[in-house]
Amino acid sequence: MANNALIQGAKKVAESKGFLDVGEAVGKGLAAVGDMSATPSTVKKNDDYQNTVNDYMSKMKTGMDFSSFSNSETAAMRNFLMSERAKYAEAAKKVAKLEDTTSPEYMEYVDVMNNVNNSFTNLAEQVKAYKKGKLDYAKDQIDNSLSKGMDPDQNRKAMLMYGFYDKNKDKKSDANYDAPFQILEGGNIGFNIDGQTISFNDAPAPVYKDYDLANTILKNNEAVYKSGTKLTKTDADMYRMQLEQALQNPNSLKSIVYDFEKELNLNDIGNIWDANKDKEGVVDQVRSQVIDRLVNARNHVAQQGESEKARIAAAKAASKQNNRRGSSRSSSGSGSGDSSVVVRKSVINSGGKSYEVSFDKSGAVVDRKEIATFKK
Repeated sequence: MANNALIQGAKKVAESKGFLDVGEAVGKGLAAVGDMSATPSTVKKNDDYQNTVNDYMSKMKTGMDFSSFSNSETAAMRNFLMSERAKYAEAAKKVAKLEDTTSPEYMEYVDVMNNVNNSFTNLAEQVKAYKKGKLDYAKDQIDNSLSKGMDPDQNRKAMLMYGFYDKNKDKKSDANYDAPFQILEGGNIGFNIDGQTISFNDAPAPVYKDYDLANTILKNNEAVYKSGTKLTKTDADMYRMQLEQALQNPNSLKSIVYDFEKELNLNDIGNIWDANKDKEGVVDQVRSQVIDRLVNARNHVAQQGESEKARIAAAKAASKQNNRRGSSRSSSGSGSGDSSVVVRKSVINSGGKSYEVSFDKSGAVVDRKEIATFKK
């Protein structure tokens, strides 16, 4: 089985070829990073938000506690509906007094009535979408589906919008951290977060872990290992192109860097990204280094597979020679006495290694020892 931990070995190679110099090129933030193998702060913050949501959900007693609106939210919707109905009623009264249905004034009041109807429809749809979004967000946190590489501020805002923020850990969303629920123009739902009104429609989409890409990388490493053949330059170039295409998606890049530490060991790149996230060109630099790391890892896995294939072949050859030697000794009888005397030595190259092999007078292998490793 391929030892994908060799990606860690590839990390050493990448660092020796100037990876840290690239980090310095995008900013002087490395001093603040500290231990390059430590968990990146982005992951720590998102872990904390996930734990808060999961703990909050574990204390829920009924579904009503989750799906119902608070008193303030209900009041906001009620006030909006009453205000809009008043607009509709006033416009309807004025329309009734006008006989010319083609006049600008008539059309103006009709537009008011249509806008009120549209706002009611829009509000109903957004309330439904908000409830679904809240359910999906909670489920994604419980299922550990959200990427640890997503912007922690985005995660925090989602917690505020959906009422999960629990700063004092009392299992209740804190009033001083709750996002005031508002009904905006046209029946759109909005939230006051840190003094800024954010429309529900404008909330960024969640970022998910890219399991498909990570699995593809590891499965293909396994296949390369089992082939027992080194990568050619063409193989490596093709793999590099595949990674460049897959990692053009910034969310996939975040996921590969931050979500699969045990499998891909990219904490050092995550720490550099955190320290330089506001520097121009850092995403391109990170993408380039991730690709270099993964290509180097694929080469290491291929070399490991080749060595393992050669080891198995050498073991089989030695076993066959031992069987021949045993047969020769049996046929020569106990009186021969000299069948194990070394009469010839030879150097044999196999599987990237050199062996000194000793033979007896019958041609059977008496001894074999590795004396050197070489590159093809």
